[in-house]
Amino acid sequence: MYFYSKNLLLFILCIVFLAVNASSLQITEIMFNPNGSDSGREWIEIYNDGLLDINLSGLRFYESATNHLTTLTNGESVLHPKEYAVIIDKPEKFFNDYPYLEVSNIAIFDSAFSLLNSGEYITVRKEYIEMTSVNYSIILDYVDVSEGFSLSLVNYSWDSSISLGGTPGHANIIFDEPGPNSTSDNNTCDINLNIETDKSIFENKESFKYKHRLTNLKDDNKFNYTIEYWIEDIFNDTVKAKRNTTNVDKKSWTPSINDKVNAFVLKAIAYPECNDTNLANNYAEKIIIVRNKQDADSNSSGITKDSCNVSLSIFSDTIINNSETIRYKHYLNTLDYNFTIKYWIEDIFSNNIRSTRNTTNTNKKSFTPKIEEKEKSFVFKAIVYPDCNDTDIKDNYAEKVIVVKNHDYKVVEEKSIHDSSGSSKKRKPILEYYISNLPQDAAQNSTFTFTARIINNDDKLHEIKLYSYVYRGNKCISGDGNRTMNLIDFVIEPEAEMSIEMNNTISYAKPGEYKVKLVINKDNQKTDYNLIRNINVTSNETDSRSCNCSASIQTKLLNYVPVYSDDVSAIVVEPALYNKVVYESNNMVIKDRISYFVIAFMAVCMIFMIFWKGVK
Repeated sequence: MYFYSKNLLLFILCIVFLAVNASSLQITEIMFNPNGSDSGREWIEIYNDGLLDINLSGLRFYESATNHLTTLTNGESVLHPKEYAVIIDKPEKFFNDYPYLEVSNIAIFDSAFSLLNSGEYITVRKEYIEMTSVNYSIILDYVDVSEGFSLSLVNYSWDSSISLGGTPGHANIIFDEPGPNSTSDNNTCDINLNIETDKSIFENKESFKYKHRLTNLKDDNKFNYTIEYWIEDIFNDTVKAKRNTTNVDKKSWTPSINDKVNAFVLKAIAYPECNDTNLANNYAEKIIIVRNKQDADSNSSGITKDSCNVSLSIFSDTIINNSETIRYKHYLNTLDYNFTIKYWIEDIFSNNIRSTRNTTNTNKKSFTPKIEEKEKSFVFKAIVYPDCNDTDIKDNYAEKVIVVKNHDYKVVEEKSIHDSSGSSKKRKPILEYYISNLPQDAAQNSTFTFTARIINNDDKLHEIKLYSYVYRGNKCISGDGNRTMNLIDFVIEPEAEMSIEMNNTISYAKPGEYKVKLVINKDNQKTDYNLIRNINVTSNETDSRSCNCSASIQTKLLNYVPVYSDDVSAIVVEPALYNKVVYESNNMVIKDRISYFVIAFMAVCMIFMIFWKGVK
């Protein structure tokens, strides 16, 4: 009986240990502020840190209180142990930023979301069961993440990524100071890829060779690799299909064109079998010019054409207001020869905005942008074909980036009002949002109230979610740091008006100018509307050190040593020595303490078994 009980106890302990360690999903990287436009380019990386597979079918992503479905677009839905998956907003934009992931086996889930640069609470759930979560607004109070870099988790510590663009689907690397027990990773590398040709200008139907050159910028270690390479024209159309190679031998291509001159882009991506700390330089491209020698030096009459060197530029204002006509001009360094200019407009993601047109003059051209975003960039492109023997055609191509700003971007939606004939008569806002009764000043550790006024001009019901908070920079000073503390969810009737009282309690904050943000969400749409006003926080006679801080605020100080002075405003927080942890979630704390729970459980079971044996 004793032997049986002992084995039963060991079996129970094994089951308990496996249960708590078998499946563990973590959010390991957050790209909330990509370099340039954020729209459609944000992503979340998750990681299986457990012992068993995790089926991610039916995965849901929550930001604050908003629920987003996910759809698998790459890889498989089963995440094996020690594997990564990425939740993205728009596949076409994500794969444009990270083209090497489109041909990988990494699981990519498409969703629809927009992350706050100031931080928010995000959660990954399945069947409404929370699998992992993090409030990165708290982390941003202690970690500086520049535009284009990701917030990365390494060894339970959050920090900024080393490489621009982060490392989606790969192990995270952060800046770290070597500690007393630090060791180097011999499998790390920094692979740099370049494309080399003997020259930049080639004749039509001239076979030429090009070479991929790989170097490891970190050290002299060698790694296996695969290089994917292809060729496109300047309109991003593929002229030579993608191929893979495991060597850097010379490759060849023979162009064939009908135009007098054309440009092509040689492109390649390297996939090294090492932990690359900088994926940005794994991609390379090189522009070459191909000219048609046939009839290039003489016309149909046999008259030799003059030699020339024609260069093209585009002139225009760099910043334009929305709906304002852009006037731009093609400038040639000489007008002594006849010419044709081919010109078109793209956005920064190479999507065609205005189709290709031809002109034989340099008169001003015009384009009137109409955007719904606050800001959008356009790329004006052109190629000149001079009627002469151009000795240097590299400068026959030009482009100019123009930024369009929408100063009329408002937090109202519009609908058309139709008369009896069905024709559009005028436009009227569907919903209108206003802030009223907002005080100019609010004292420390006090509660102030303002009114949010919602007007529904539509003939339909709308579900509205409201919340407000006080902040400066990335830091929220109301609701104990919880931006959605006063979240209100209600339905507004058709052709109705509602006034909602919004209460905000200011935690300890230094006196000064802050901002109040009212966040409005209609019908669980992806985009929130924001109204922002200024407020002045004044000093309070009460001792701010007696503040009843919430558990979330206490969590922010985990692994930090506070240093006080007699002056409350001089309180500083210094990191503990040899401790890189800047924020540790509750999930991380629980995981670290699992071994203690197991030992305690074993001790209780042993005491029980001894007692039970004595009774017998």
